[in-house]
This record gives sequence, C-alpha cells and structure tokens, in this order.
Amino acid sequence: MALVFSLAGQLLVAWAVVEMLSGVTYLWWALLGLQCVLALIMPSQVHRSFSAFLASLALYMALAINELEPVAIGLVLLALTLLWLNECRWPERIKMIQACCAGLLVGLLVFQGVVLSGESSWVSHHSPVVWLGPWSASWLGALLEALALLYVIHTVLHQHSQPAMGERLAIYGAIAAVAVVSVYVPGLGAGITVLLLGFAISHRKLMASGILLLLLAVSSYYYWLDVTLLIKALLLFVMGSSLLALRWVLRRWLRSLKPVERSDQ
Repeated sequence: MALVFSLAGQLLVAWAVVEMLSGVTYLWWALLGLQCVLALIMPSQVHRSFSAFLASLALYMALAINELEPVAIGLVLLALTLLWLNECRWPERIKMIQACCAGLLVGLLVFQGVVLSGESSWVSHHSPVVWLGPWSASWLGALLEALALLYVIHTVLHQHSQPAMGERLAIYGAIAAVAVVSVYVPGLGAGITVLLLGFAISHRKLMASGILLLLLAVSSYYYWLDVTLLIKALLLFVMGSSLLALRWVLRRWLRSLKPVERSDQ
C-alpha cells in the first residue's frame, strides 16, 4: 500500500512538472533525479528496486527523445557493473546497492525487449534536437558497453596474478571485437558483460539474466531486415571466433597458474 501511495504521489509530481516546464524532455530528466533520490532515501528495498528501475526508464526516455537509445543502455550497464563490483566496499549499504542493481537489471531486460519488438525509436519521432546521428549513438553505446566489459575482466584478473602481455592483448582484442559487433547487434555486449559479471561474483540470477539478454540480442539481430544473411553470418562468425579465442587465452592462463599455486603451498 505504501508503494502504491508513493507511485500515486510521484505521478502527481510528474504532472506538476509537465505543467510548469511545458515540455516532455524536461519531464524525464526531472523524473530521473526524483527516482535517484528515492532510491537512496527509501527504507524499503522493494521501493528502492522500483525507483532504480524507473530511474533507468526515465534515462532511456530522456535520451531516446534525442535518438540516443544505445547510450542509455550503455550508461545503465556501466552503472550496474560499477555498483555490483564495489558493493563490498560499503558493508553497511550492501542491501541498498543490491536493491538498486536489481532495478537496473530489470531496466536492461526491458530495454532489450523494446529493441526486440522494434519499437525502440518511436519516441525519437518527436525529437526536438538531435545531438548525434544514429550511427554515432550506436558507436558511443557500444563503447560504454566495452568499458563495462573491460572493467569486469580487469576486476577478475586483478584478483589473480596478471596475465602475460600477449594474453592481455588477446583479451583487449576480443573486447574490441565485441564492441564492434555490438554496433550491429544491439544488446550483445550487455549480455556478455552481465553473464561474465554473474560468473565473477557467483550470482546465478545474473548469469541467467545475461543468457536471456544474449538470446534477446541474437533474436532481434536475426529479424533485422536491413542486413543481408551474408553480413549476419560474417558478424556471428567474428563474434564466435573472438569468444573462442578469449576462452583459449583464459584456459591457457589458468593452466599456467596451477604450478605456481602448488609450489606456494
């Protein structure tokens, strides 16, 4: 009941903001700030998760008006990664961080579902100002997803001994390949990042969400009619080869660590 009353009050605040600012663009930014504050101060974990989800949705709508939907997905993914990998730094706020991360994760799933339905750009038809072109926005979103993936891999490797230079270059090359393919396959980098994040912190729900994001990304890419089947096959081939190369490098690196660990024992 408290959650229902809170949502009703937020709706009234949103209505007042629309009347004062007389613009939809400012509405979403105002709602973003409001939901971020509520996610921090509300004592209920459910409300915090719901506020984090609404904040991610407000960010998506605010950027979608200016045709920056991929940037919104990259920003939410980067925030999710930073929060979940640093939750142990604030032991007294772990529950709050986990609640906010749950809301951001639901937001990512909703965004990918919107992309799969083909309705991701319906807001941009009413765009007052276009900051970047669709191609630049896709590259910027892919860059943000690559930064999140790089941070996850760097954190995992930092917990163990550092790999050799050749293995490190192979990892960076695989991340670059994922970023390039993510421009043509929206959500692919997000799915891989969430999957590796769940594996790094041993979180089964995160791993399941990453697999679901990957399935949604591949499904939306399969039904993309603007690209021929040959181009689709080549991109999937590059993506699969990059993942296999990354797996080979990591397996070789882990095998090189076993004799060192035995000698230390």
